[in-house]
Amino acid sequence: MNGGQPVSVEHAITLIPAVGDRLYAAHRLIVAWSSLFEGSLLNCDLAYHTSSSRLSAIARFDPKSYGPDVRARFCFWASRAGVTNMVLTDLRDSARAQFLARIEQSNLKRKAIPAKGLVEALDSLWTSIGIPPERRRMPRVLAQLSLDLGPVGTAVSYDASEGGLFVRATEAPPIGDSLHLRLTIPGVDQPFEVDGRVAHVRSPQQSTPGKPAGFGISFASPSTELVSALSQYFAQCQPKPTADDRRTAPRYPTHARAKVTAPAEVVRLQYTSDAQLVAEYVQNLSVGGAFVRSAAPLPVDTPVKLEIQLADGHLLTAPGRVVHVVKEGMGIQFELNAADSDALESMIVRLTARPKRALLLDSNAASRAMLSKELAALGYEMLCASTGDSGLQVIFDELLTLEVLVADLNLSGLGVEALVDIIRRAGGEKDLAIVVIAQAAPAETREKLRLMEVDAVLERGNGAQALAKQIADLLAQRPKPSSSREETSGP
Repeated sequence: MNGGQPVSVEHAITLIPAVGDRLYAAHRLIVAWSSLFEGSLLNCDLAYHTSSSRLSAIARFDPKSYGPDVRARFCFWASRAGVTNMVLTDLRDSARAQFLARIEQSNLKRKAIPAKGLVEALDSLWTSIGIPPERRRMPRVLAQLSLDLGPVGTAVSYDASEGGLFVRATEAPPIGDSLHLRLTIPGVDQPFEVDGRVAHVRSPQQSTPGKPAGFGISFASPSTELVSALSQYFAQCQPKPTADDRRTAPRYPTHARAKVTAPAEVVRLQYTSDAQLVAEYVQNLSVGGAFVRSAAPLPVDTPVKLEIQLADGHLLTAPGRVVHVVKEGMGIQFELNAADSDALESMIVRLTARPKRALLLDSNAASRAMLSKELAALGYEMLCASTGDSGLQVIFDELLTLEVLVADLNLSGLGVEALVDIIRRAGGEKDLAIVVIAQAAPAETREKLRLMEVDAVLERGNGAQALAKQIADLLAQRPKPSSSREETSGP
């Protein structure tokens, strides 16, 4: 410290398991830091715990050049890469010490790597982590925003009069940031690359029905071909907005095992519980269509039948037609009647649904066991811890997979207020529901927790069964998690 000012402002990211494409996305993010934060990034730490596949990194910024823009930029690109991020400087000393201790436990690590020469200094460490040299080739543009508009549209809209795009997102880069865009448009053989600038940002607090949170991008010098392709595509394929501004055919990110078999017009996919990405898979599935990644895509206008074998043995089938082909795969537009569309949407929800996961923190073993049992009976996959400190370890690793945190007000170790502060303020996490269980908590305590954005303070005396139902009812009425939790395409 120097005159009360911190030596540096620390941001941190974690990813577990850091494997496959998720690891590659985190790698692209970290090597882009020196470019994204030129002049403000001081140095970095990088650590990898082999047995748990946990990747951790710390970026340290010069407090003289750190401000809201740097913070927004860091959070945006971290969300695009699908990693958990937090501001270590905002953590209480005990919580920060815990995070640093986890880095010390990693068997592969480098510390205080200067921003200048960051890429070269980390090269050997990436090899040890398991990223082959061909995946470490430096791209021409370090920070690139890739948007695949898909065969049936995405959370992107185009306004020809303003000459740019609007991207729905709860995290946004700061106004004025330059972006290099790579746009994949159905019906166009090659992606377009164009430079743009963040023209305006609408935060979640500013969003209203019909005006969702996100950011607008104005193009610097769009080609005639790009403008024409965007105009034609959005005129024909963009869903008509409904009263609450939801998509007509919502897209569900999926990673289902895929195999193209004879006869050529049948595309078969098998969905399993394996979280590893494979060479061919279907992604961005909706009632309107799907994009199937494949090394051997079928020609445009080929009639196909999409068959997806679900993990529980059910077979999802949908007739359609190939509407666009790129080197990564093919876009398929479904041809369904109304009844089949309803059935398909039901199956898609089952295919893509995540198990509901809850973290229960309670130092009393008996009450922890009873409430855990009741929540499990309502369909929740339970994670439990007996202290705030052990709960924080789970939060560091599992934050993006949790739907709700339930904590006893008198939790031993790291207290409830400290945990909420880490999640809401340091981590910037607004999607996770937080419920506190208390016994006759004073009104001032309840008000303080409310101001800290705790969703509810429930009375323990109601009993475990009633508490579980209250928690389930609260979650059913709570807005769904934002799309930023789903985005995994990094720089």
